[in-house]
Amino acid sequence: MRKIFATFLALTALAVIAACANDPAPAPADGNQPATQAGANQPAADADDTMDLTPVTIRYANWNMGTEEENNLERRMIQAFMDRYPHITVEIDESIPGDWMGNLAIAASTGSLPDVFMVSDTATKVINGWLLDITDISTADSEFMALPENIRASTTLGGRVYTVPFAQFLLGYFINADLFDAFNLDPPQFGFSVDEFISLINATTDLSRPTLGLTHSTSFADWMPAALNPNLGFFAYDGAGYAISSPEMIQTVNTSAQLTMTGTTWMGITPEQQAQFLGAEYDGAAFREGLIAFLWDGTWALGSLPAQTNFSLDFVGVPGGRTPMTLDITALSATTAHPEQAYLLAKWMGHGVDGYLTRLQIAEEIGVFAASIPVSPNPQVQNAFLASIDGLPGLRTAIENLDSAIIDGNKVVPGHVMARFNGETGIAIPAVDEENATIGAVIHHASIGNLNLADHAAAVEAISRGHLADAQNLLN
Repeated sequence: MRKIFATFLALTALAVIAACANDPAPAPADGNQPATQAGANQPAADADDTMDLTPVTIRYANWNMGTEEENNLERRMIQAFMDRYPHITVEIDESIPGDWMGNLAIAASTGSLPDVFMVSDTATKVINGWLLDITDISTADSEFMALPENIRASTTLGGRVYTVPFAQFLLGYFINADLFDAFNLDPPQFGFSVDEFISLINATTDLSRPTLGLTHSTSFADWMPAALNPNLGFFAYDGAGYAISSPEMIQTVNTSAQLTMTGTTWMGITPEQQAQFLGAEYDGAAFREGLIAFLWDGTWALGSLPAQTNFSLDFVGVPGGRTPMTLDITALSATTAHPEQAYLLAKWMGHGVDGYLTRLQIAEEIGVFAASIPVSPNPQVQNAFLASIDGLPGLRTAIENLDSAIIDGNKVVPGHVMARFNGETGIAIPAVDEENATIGAVIHHASIGNLNLADHAAAVEAISRGHLADAQNLLN
């Protein structure tokens, strides 16, 4: 267990795509056929040949399912799975979405966890006994074993596998390239500098038009310290914990506060000024209306954002080119009665070759992007995905430069939630009548000018590192 932090540090230095190229899984026999044709009568995994074909029902829960009426890509993937494996019926558990963590806890307490479900903060759920140890199943799966080492490491605690990689998403800035043209500015390209970023935010802010440079700056703390110092990772991770008192973090939140207080972000302007933006009720809506230059979001937005905008859209990552990446992972319930079939479903929705090629085909049929960047190293998968994003050259460049990606610790670092967000600090924030702010609240309010982080950073960092140590001790 003591190796988990070293694993996380390694994640920040390894390339997902580059690593994939060095360890390819075998492609289907006809590399030009879509998944629903190539091998359509063959099981997706080499271990499936001996699977019991007795009819079974698997319950599945994910926060990305939308409604039955929408019948989105995820629901269509479930139907395609049942078409491929007619002996397995998948029931979408509609009781978990909403208060995700609360509803999962209720299900766990009553012994009714879904067979397969999306998870975060894996260590806590392992400690609570919610997750099935799937080491034997996963290591018998050649497609799992072909995954890059850093991806497999994200599924593992103490040398045992508890989760299945579902998807990876990049975090960063989408841009309205047309708005830069309107200001006679060159749109930023992947790898642009922090100084250029700040300059462009200021240059594209003109409330008389009205336009703003940026949706919000409160995400700076996650990526900017790493842009200022190559030895830091996501949220100023330094190899052992989050360097909240570092000069880079102090500079980051001060920069964010300055932009907010000078009215170059949605959060920094008054409600009356916000009303000028075609009645947009929030910053994302104003961006979609073409009135904001930079939108912070994840590539999961590709499922809807291109269809909601009528300007030249691109994704440029973050200044410095060290794009944050977050992993989505699923797990099998410790109480599932059908582990092999549940794993097959998790694989289909995530790292499986046939499943992902089917995902791309369905996405094309319904006219949406498959927003999840594939975790499979299979060359056919990689080439098919890159072909699907031809209209977003910046995204392609970001993917080609994942050797410098920094990894969000939420899914892979024990104690992250408390160390980054929920740990109480005892710090009062008079501007918002907060007497005992959490770590997340301290960073947020420092980032918008309600608090001077430098006055509290050392104490907050000590509390944060303490939570990481506590989580590690529980796992030992």
